[in-house]
Amino acid sequence: MRLPRIARGRPAGRVVFALLHLVTRRDVPDIVKVRFYRRRFFGTPFFNLGQRMLRGPSPWTVGERELIGAFVSAKNRCQFCATTHEAVASAVLDPSITAAVIADWRTAEVDDGLKATLGFLEKLTLTPDEVQPRDARAVLDAGVSPEALRDAISICAAFNTINRVADGLDFTLPTNADRAMSTRVLLTVGYR
Repeated sequence: MRLPRIARGRPAGRVVFALLHLVTRRDVPDIVKVRFYRRRFFGTPFFNLGQRMLRGPSPWTVGERELIGAFVSAKNRCQFCATTHEAVASAVLDPSITAAVIADWRTAEVDDGLKATLGFLEKLTLTPDEVQPRDARAVLDAGVSPEALRDAISICAAFNTINRVADGLDFTLPTNADRAMSTRVLLTVGYR
């Protein structure tokens, strides 16, 4: 974590960090520290948005939404978010499919709608100035509903934001044990 003030937390956050450390016997993940630092400005609104997007009603399953987050994070080369959300996606989807999408979405054995969506999101993430109406039309023509495309774009935008926060603050990569615990928490509690 680049900024010691965020790592230490504010007084209320320090109490939460101490309790989490006591219960889990693990260091508090940097994402939790960001969540509690200036909660009203960023933490609470952003994590509430994440809860609605990744756990609320959507044409996409929870696993597909986590996979979209992992995919966007991998395109941004954000190791913290890519590995964390790939683990969550793999817990609810076939892990070989998740790995295949991250490795090469074009050859992954997923349905045409998801494949078209991933292509759109890759372009939106890496070359947003090149996105054209025909790109969205191709996704819709592959059978994706307008609502599903909007949800995918929203998830993409949120992950593009948090990827930059994670990399900008130099989040510590979780160990396999920490990632497994985070996966359990995210699948039971979500992003609240």
